[in-house]
Amino acid sequence: MSVPCTGLYEWFARPDARLEDYCRRRFADLDPEGLDRRTIAQALAADRLADTVRELKVLVEAAKAGDARGEAFARLRSDAEAGGRRMLALMVALAEARDQGDDTRPLETELTAEERRTGELAADALALRRLIERERPGQSRDDGSRARPVRRRTR
Repeated sequence: MSVPCTGLYEWFARPDARLEDYCRRRFADLDPEGLDRRTIAQALAADRLADTVRELKVLVEAAKAGDARGEAFARLRSDAEAGGRRMLALMVALAEARDQGDDTRPLETELTAEERRTGELAADALALRRLIERERPGQSRDDGSRARPVRRRTR
């Protein structure tokens, strides 16, 4: 079955919009030395700013909770995983309710709210992980792989 993207948003949240991706698609046919290049550079700067704002938000929340960064990351990851399990349970309940002809609107509303909450938790965990990795370049990750140092672009 083929479903247009807008049809998917009935069940799943829209992904976070990245301005760089939008600009690359929107201005793909323009001269790379002209408007396209400047616009993409500005979009990259806006995306980096959005990432930094999320990282700051997560740091403030961790500080309010009295958590160290590693503890905050572990808590966020655990909460996001638990949210994913709740979403799966809700999807099963939705399928069963549909099969029985029951009203699915309450379950759909609950699933939408859980998906939004879990997405926020996962995005916060990723932001905090990026921040931790930037502070400890080359250190081992929880999964045993090595983090690569972040290279800063200079002009």
